[in-house]
Amino acid sequence: MADSRHAARLVMLVSTAVFINYVDRGNLSTAATLVQEQLSLNEAQLGILFSAFYYGYVPLMPLMGVIAERYDCRRIFMVSMAMFMAVSVTWGYLFGTDTIEVWHAVVLLTVHGLAGAIFSPASQLILHDLVKADRLASAVRLTATSRQLGILMGPAIGGFLLVALGPAWGIAANAVFYLPVIAWSLKEPYTGHADIGGPRKIGNVGWGIGMAIDTLREASANRTI
Repeated sequence: MADSRHAARLVMLVSTAVFINYVDRGNLSTAATLVQEQLSLNEAQLGILFSAFYYGYVPLMPLMGVIAERYDCRRIFMVSMAMFMAVSVTWGYLFGTDTIEVWHAVVLLTVHGLAGAIFSPASQLILHDLVKADRLASAVRLTATSRQLGILMGPAIGGFLLVALGPAWGIAANAVFYLPVIAWSLKEPYTGHADIGGPRKIGNVGWGIGMAIDTLREASANRTI
């Protein structure tokens, strides 16, 4: 458990990572016009194309909750950040060389969704290591606020980058924003498992789904939730 000042800084960093993640998603919506123009898509085709983000995001989220509960969250951060960075740089290269094709967009959006599913559960679990129980709710609220701010400000930040740097460099610049999170993952000792005996090997995924169902049952008895 970190001391209060250090914990506050770390929670802010995790919240910033959440914010960047959702700003990155907003940037994609800004780039949608470019994709539509280069691939000559109508609105319906563009909507179907961008739904590829959820191909990996939705099915993988429950599994990644189980994995985050059993593995070092710092390593999970690094994997997801590397995937986000690779997607941003690849988008920039394809826009810069004017070589983007439909299958490129489908693959990149799917990988982006997979990275989001990998990152999200770990970003919540690691908060248990950073703050005491009486401050945990505040830490969760801060990350939730960062998520909403990222959704709100993402298109504006993405539009600014595209105007200031051009389509290729503007979307590739997203990769730079993830470097501080990777640096933090290499430096800090918090794994997200201080209270449960450290990382464990993953077992039967069905156990994790059963635990999720039990959690929903408990939550249903909480009037506030």
